Amino acid sequence: MKKSFVILLLFTCLGSMLQAADKKDKAQKPVKMSTLYKAASNAIKNSSGQDGARTNLINALPRTDLKDKDRAMIYYTAARLYESVNSVENRKAYLKQQYDTALFFNSLLNMYEQLRLCDSVDAVPNAQEKVRLKYSRKTSDLRQKYKKNILNGGKFFLRKGNYDAAYGFMDAYYTYTTNKRDTMLPKLAYRAALCGYLSNKPAHTLKYIDKAIEAAENAAGKAGTDAAVEIVVNTPAKATEVKVDLPNQTVTNLATGKSEHFEINGYKKHCLENGLDDVDFLVQNRDKVEAWEQEQ
Repeated sequence: MKKSFVILLLFTCLGSMLQAADKKDKAQKPVKMSTLYKAASNAIKNSSGQDGARTNLINALPRTDLKDKDRAMIYYTAARLYESVNSVENRKAYLKQQYDTALFFNSLLNMYEQLRLCDSVDAVPNAQEKVRLKYSRKTSDLRQKYKKNILNGGKFFLRKGNYDAAYGFMDAYYTYTTNKRDTMLPKLAYRAALCGYLSNKPAHTLKYIDKAIEAAENAAGKAGTDAAVEIVVNTPAKATEVKVDLPNQTVTNLATGKSEHFEINGYKKHCLENGLDDVDFLVQNRDKVEAWEQEQ
């Protein structure tokens, strides 16, 4: 009787150990890629859960069983998930609901980055040393679809004084614009160079400064600005003459003698006082930028 009990106890313990090992194997077994793609598809369809679906896909990239075409698909799907996030914020704006403007634009810039990664993997030669592009047309079409809002994102962050973020959008627009006759490119060149300078990123400035100088040389003339000027403001009733004193930051009604103080960005004040535009300012400080770069 005692011997039978011991044998039964051993079998029970062995069974428990086998069950635990089976559960451990199942826990360590990676989720099927088809399951991850289905979750991503549902997130896009339901406009929710995009971040989690994208994170799970990106975490699957190190898998040794994946091929380059599989990784290209992961990046492209991640881009579509960022597009979905943008669509959610866009829908809120359309419905006059509160929305996150920074998220609206940043989701598109993140989408561009995933498309870049997709293209880089898609262009890797196969075992026969041949390049068979599968996603090139798709990534190009998706970029072109949101090109205008990439430009608007640069303007948004530039107005906010976030020059580093603004540069990212300008650089993306400039890099992926296929039409080199785009009239925005010269303007973006000097804005990008300026953002690089103001955000203390010499590499960004140096990337665009030559294009910025070329754009300035091709511009149709420049107009200097006096430190103190008189302006005539035409109104239906009569003309009102005012004097703007930039050094003292005052504006005076010449008829009444009443003056008001005004605020102005220090950088803009310096440019106005010295008759500089953004490109002139960069050219004036080019030696400092290059010297800083060499010290790094």
